[in-house]
Amino acid sequence: MPFVKIPMNQGAFKSQEQGSLKNVPYAEDLINIFIGVTGNNYDRPSLELYTTLPSNEIIGIYYFDGVLVAVTSDRKIYTIDSDKNIIDVTDVALPGNARPVFADNKQELIIAGGSNPIKWEGVGYTTKAIDDAPEATHIAFLDGFLLANRRIVSENNKVIQFSEFEDIDTWLLTSIFSAVGDPDEVQGIAVNQREAYIVGEKTTEIWQNVGASPVPFNRAHIWQYGTCAKYSIILADNSVIFIDQDRRILKIAGRELVRISETIEEELSRYEVVSDCITSQFSWNGSTHVLFVFPTERKTWSIDLRNNQWTEWRGFLIDWDRPRINCSYYVQETRECFAGDFNTGRIWKFSDTIKTDAGGVFKRNRKFSQIDQGSYAKKQVRVLRINMKRDVATSYTDFANPTIEIRWKDDGKFWTNWKQISLGEIGEKKRFVDVHRLGIYRTRQYEIQCSDPVELNITDIETDEEVLSD
Repeated sequence: MPFVKIPMNQGAFKSQEQGSLKNVPYAEDLINIFIGVTGNNYDRPSLELYTTLPSNEIIGIYYFDGVLVAVTSDRKIYTIDSDKNIIDVTDVALPGNARPVFADNKQELIIAGGSNPIKWEGVGYTTKAIDDAPEATHIAFLDGFLLANRRIVSENNKVIQFSEFEDIDTWLLTSIFSAVGDPDEVQGIAVNQREAYIVGEKTTEIWQNVGASPVPFNRAHIWQYGTCAKYSIILADNSVIFIDQDRRILKIAGRELVRISETIEEELSRYEVVSDCITSQFSWNGSTHVLFVFPTERKTWSIDLRNNQWTEWRGFLIDWDRPRINCSYYVQETRECFAGDFNTGRIWKFSDTIKTDAGGVFKRNRKFSQIDQGSYAKKQVRVLRINMKRDVATSYTDFANPTIEIRWKDDGKFWTNWKQISLGEIGEKKRFVDVHRLGIYRTRQYEIQCSDPVELNITDIETDEEVLSD
């Protein structure tokens, strides 16, 4: 029979009994691998050390006035310029004990962390208090007003307070509005296309500036979906995204709501804690990706918003472990993404050339769904052909002839030992490699992985098989 492709152009599928995945392009596991436009499987960005701050654990990172701005667990604020010069700009440490949330109006950077926000006016200045601002965990600018979710227990944390127009230092106690459709505690705020999304525990309300006085904002729409994870709320690809109260991930753009987590919802349902989820977004190879970090579960996932494919991120400093990401920020000006470490003062830079990950092994893995080629008859595999980028060897002696590994499991029984396949020495021009003597099966499941510090980019995999008579 002619070569038949093994489906592999979709991401992870974790929302049903894994053994029932058959002859579909989803992966039972997809770890540290992205799905490209053509369905190719290629490396997610690795983490390359950029610099190290003098404080431990970076809890927030942002870009303002041409420099990175980082907040550490001791609530200090540091800036890092393009020459990697580090300056402690802390005059007022970030009050509160919540994660930092940032907002800027191009003149001032505002940071909230569960208490009164602080401001930083750019290079050459230190942080200052905003004395009249309310205690808040979330802030956002809309039409010259700074909005904050006022944290007052007697109000059940349901009130949004806003500053005076283009004056973040002046806040009137009467400059407030609150959810009116189905009042619940406000979890966070996001602004998209000049509309404020007020995300509560059970609802999301959209508010607009209608120019009225004394409160210029009016509710325009309500969704009966809230969030169980306040730091999962993020603006990405002109949409507001968050984990809802039923652990589904929703994407709202204007008046359209889309559920984008169907293929990993069973995975999320198994987590004990999702309320501490942290999100960030970045662009990579023309796609916008949203990263979901679950610190308690030590799990990290990302979705490519162009094709809605999910990838699990893992590190390998200690077995399969959580990547060293506690927060991250994509700098659109330079098209670079930076991440803060969850345990040290290290800042990592996303890289497509370094093939170690935070100094550890960068292991990439795909466990395919089962295949039977549409028949339960016995089949003999004459050749398995892997079409992929080769000539990825490095000049380092240990990796002058790098390999990937493949194994398989027949009829739901036992995995074979790993079989090594050469990625080619330096200068290799052949774009595929053939593997022979792969035996007989009725149903088969393949798994591939690569741990060598070289690029992995697989176009497709196909087999030449003979159907045998029973």
